[in-house]
Amino acid sequence: RSRGLVVGRGRDGSFDPDFNPFRWDGDLVEGNSYHYSFAALHDIPGLIEAMGGREKFVATLDFILSAPPVADMTWFDGNVIHEALEMQVMGFGQYAHGNQPSQHQLYLYGYAGKLGRTQHWVREAMNRLYAPTPDGYCGDEDNGQTSAWYVWSALGLYPVCPVSGEYALGAPLFPKATVTFPSG
Repeated sequence: RSRGLVVGRGRDGSFDPDFNPFRWDGDLVEGNSYHYSFAALHDIPGLIEAMGGREKFVATLDFILSAPPVADMTWFDGNVIHEALEMQVMGFGQYAHGNQPSQHQLYLYGYAGKLGRTQHWVREAMNRLYAPTPDGYCGDEDNGQTSAWYVWSALGLYPVCPVSGEYALGAPLFPKATVTFPSG
C-alpha cells in the first residue's frame, strides 16, 4: 500500500522484496505494475482511496505518461515481448495503449476531478496512435478492443466498467452523433 501499486506476493504472503514496477514478467503477464494497478474497474473511487487519494492518484497517472518507456524483461532473458515494444515505440511513457489492460487509464483522470486531462490525453492518443495508413494502428487488435476504444473515444464516451452501464466522458470528435441499435 505504501507504494500505491500492485505488488506480487509469495506463497507465505510476503511482498516481493525485489519489486520493480517496470517489470513485465514474473508476477504480472503482458504488462507491469503501472498497468495492472489501475485494474479495479468496478470501484474507481475505492481505487483512488487505496492509492492514497486524488492527488497521489493523479500524480501516478501523470508519471505513467511521462516515465521512460522502459520494460524490464529480466525473467524473459531480456527478450522484449511485442506489447512492451509497442509501448516503447508509442512514446507515451509507461502507458501501453496497444495492450488492453491500459486502455481505460486515460479516462481515470475524470474520476479524480481532472476531466481536462482525460480530454487532453484521449485526444492525443487518437491523434498520435491511429492513422489511415498501413502502419497506422497502435498494437494488438484483440477481438476489436483497440478499434472499439477509438470508436467510443470519437463519440466522447468510454465504458471504463462495461457491466455498469455508465460511461466516462472524453473528448468527442463530432458535434453530434446518432447511434442506432438493432433493437431500435
